Amino acid sequence: MTAEEIIKELRRRAAEQFREAERADPPHKQYYAGSAWAYADAEALLREHLCPEEQANEPDVTLCYRCHHQQRHHAMTEEQRAQLAKIESATAPSWELDETIARAAGWKKHDEVWYMPGSYMLGQSGFAPKFTSSIDRAMLLVPEGWNIISMDQVLSDGFWGVDIASIEAKSAIYSQHKILPIAICIAALKARFV
Repeated sequence: MTAEEIIKELRRRAAEQFREAERADPPHKQYYAGSAWAYADAEALLREHLCPEEQANEPDVTLCYRCHHQQRHHAMTEEQRAQLAKIESATAPSWELDETIARAAGWKKHDEVWYMPGSYMLGQSGFAPKFTSSIDRAMLLVPEGWNIISMDQVLSDGFWGVDIASIEAKSAIYSQHKILPIAICIAALKARFV
């Protein structure tokens, strides 16, 4: 088989696994999605090996960790990049960081009450939700249609790795941080920004 035929076959198998994931019941959905990403990753590696300049020609486009061959994303704004950099460099949870994350995720503050995006019924008085110190609160940031695939701690360096994916968008994002809720916030915001 030629390289192009292999790439075509990997793309076909990935698409087939994505279709199976869409039809599967919840316990099997993750298995099919994982298989699809494995085929997609193999295709990306082969394509990158054959034509590395193809990826380098778009410096203004921020791409997902795994899906750069699947879908080109909208470029992040400078403000969004700055917000992510601030969050990624955090060494501890803080109220200030919670407010930065809330604003970045579209939460609004009105009369000292924070409201979720698209809702004026639900609100939290005073401070922004504790996104940086609560796993439950951080999970509120994961956009609709996205699911957390894994949360693993790498014991050698103590970082938490978080994978989130969207079958509909055929996209996955990876983030890592020493503090698990912050790792979740980073992945969720990246999903919102792209």
